[in-house]
Amino acid sequence: MDLIINGHLIDAPIIEILNQVKRELTNGKLRDIQPKGDDILVTCPHHKGGHENNPSCGVYASRQGDVEYGSFHCFTCNSSGPLWHFIAECFEESDSFGKEWLLERFGNTLIQSDYGLMPSIDLNKPKEEVLDESVLDRMQSYHPYLASRGISEDTCKRFNIKYDPLTDCVVFPLYDKYGKLKNLTRRRVSDKKFINDKGADKSNIFLLSEVLKEGSRICGVAESQFNALSAYQ
Repeated sequence: MDLIINGHLIDAPIIEILNQVKRELTNGKLRDIQPKGDDILVTCPHHKGGHENNPSCGVYASRQGDVEYGSFHCFTCNSSGPLWHFIAECFEESDSFGKEWLLERFGNTLIQSDYGLMPSIDLNKPKEEVLDESVLDRMQSYHPYLASRGISEDTCKRFNIKYDPLTDCVVFPLYDKYGKLKNLTRRRVSDKKFINDKGADKSNIFLLSEVLKEGSRICGVAESQFNALSAYQ
């Protein structure tokens, strides 16, 4: 089963990933790496301070079957988990470090669609917060302030940017990777102050949904919404 992190497929050979980990380590862990068919035996980073004499931990090196690519299991201490957790253990860092390490070095393949993936259904999961698109319908489609910033009316229509006369703000909608409206950020025209809705989800980035939709592998990062729109134009 494929290993996917933040929409990126990790498909480099496991032996290549493990060798790269070993090259970067300075703590003496992962001293032994032995390919064994669909598994690669390595010295476990978890027990004995990561300095066991004989490898007792298997890392799954096949993308076939129901086991996630790169999953590990130690037959001595019974430690197990995904590849990014194994890497975090090797570097004695957090799980988020393990994910970022993999993405930076081997996350080159962007998955353009999650169709076909079958995630498990959590019946106790709270309802996802999604804004109703109609909230934008009561707002004006364009404002002279946008023209003064060099942002065209066509660009505003392209990205659904509005002006809210009730708050005197230019409104920038934030969409997630599935195209669902998740948040609104505002720039007040009178004092140029940026405003976020209280309790709003800040995990989505302006126009990143467009990058994912186009399947782009390279994008630029701008300081503000206006800079991003200017770069687009």
